[in-house]
Amino acid sequence: MELFSHPISPPARACEATFKFAKVDFKLTDLDLFAGEQNKPEFLAINPAHCVPTLKDGDFSIWESRAIMQYICNKCAPDSSLYPKEPQARAQVDFLLNWDLGDLYAQIQKSLYPTLGFRPMPADHEAEKKNYQAKLQFMNDHLIKGKFLTGDNMTIADISIAASLSMPSLMNQTFEAYPKVDAWLKTMNAFPEMQAVDARFQPARA
Repeated sequence: MELFSHPISPPARACEATFKFAKVDFKLTDLDLFAGEQNKPEFLAINPAHCVPTLKDGDFSIWESRAIMQYICNKCAPDSSLYPKEPQARAQVDFLLNWDLGDLYAQIQKSLYPTLGFRPMPADHEAEKKNYQAKLQFMNDHLIKGKFLTGDNMTIADISIAASLSMPSLMNQTFEAYPKVDAWLKTMNAFPEMQAVDARFQPARA
């Protein structure tokens, strides 16, 4: 399997980390997004949406990070607690992945990305920042059920949300105001697999 990536992309790094946690060999191909490599015809033939991450497995390709993470587990680590089989446990993971996509990471894009120059500045940027803080408070108060989000076992939901929360570090933002989030994130970031992926992100913080 080949993963098309870029180290600044949190969803791409989440897929990289999933491969590492699942102990699955894969080919990593970085695209220079700033040079427009994602728009080259050979990549558009794989992903007409020209985005990363994109997974290519033979003639099969998908490009939504959370679907990629689920696919890696379903195909290569079907018995792993990363993506549990039991219906309610899996539903909890799916819920958190969707919350990350539609709520947390979406709000990070609205509140943080304009400051970084990745998106146009919204009409009311202060309101977007408050909405982001509200997401963190909600996560702190309601979504962390133990050492990890769903309890004692780390899942791909932990990986995805931890990757999303790496982006505020570009603005030197920390999470002390949200103690449960802060403790959980420190636990996640202590894994060698997360540290290996994060090392590729470090130059962006310079």
